[in-house]
Amino acid sequence: LLKDAFIFLNKALLNSYQKLEESNFTDSLTGIYNRKKFDEYATFIFNDAQRYNHTFSIIVIDLNKFKPINDIYGHNVGDKILVTLVSNIEKSSRNDDILIRWGGEEFIMILKVSSENGLKIALENLRKIIENSKIDNLPKITCSFGGTLYEKNEPINNTIKRADEALYMAKAAGRNKVILK
Repeated sequence: LLKDAFIFLNKALLNSYQKLEESNFTDSLTGIYNRKKFDEYATFIFNDAQRYNHTFSIIVIDLNKFKPINDIYGHNVGDKILVTLVSNIEKSSRNDDILIRWGGEEFIMILKVSSENGLKIALENLRKIIENSKIDNLPKITCSFGGTLYEKNEPINNTIKRADEALYMAKAAGRNKVILK
């Protein structure tokens, strides 16, 4: 009896720990990884790229003109748009692509790609899917994309900085664009 109680308590503790870890690393609205998880995952991807000479890219995605949507339609509608956006991105992504909510209406993706051309094609396809999606009777949404390939032995923060700079270039070029740097 004591052994059974001990096993039950261990399972309950493990279950509680798993739920706590999940809530700590998952965005509560969209269900995708959050910025904390990115830090952990980026180290793994970085080490993997070094060890096996893999190529990967960092993409920063920004939902264009999101503040007016929240101001006009309310935050519940804004939340619905964010959830739908994430769903559309996930449906259009490969299993090993990682989507992270970076903050507000900004997201980061980690893609394993072998060339800049492959990255450009993948992001253009994603941009078009988002642009052509319909969400009830709400205004059409678009996203701007800034992407870059990881350069061997580069600190990951430098890769993120280049992707972020490319995002600002996409927004300055009129939004709903893909810019690689």
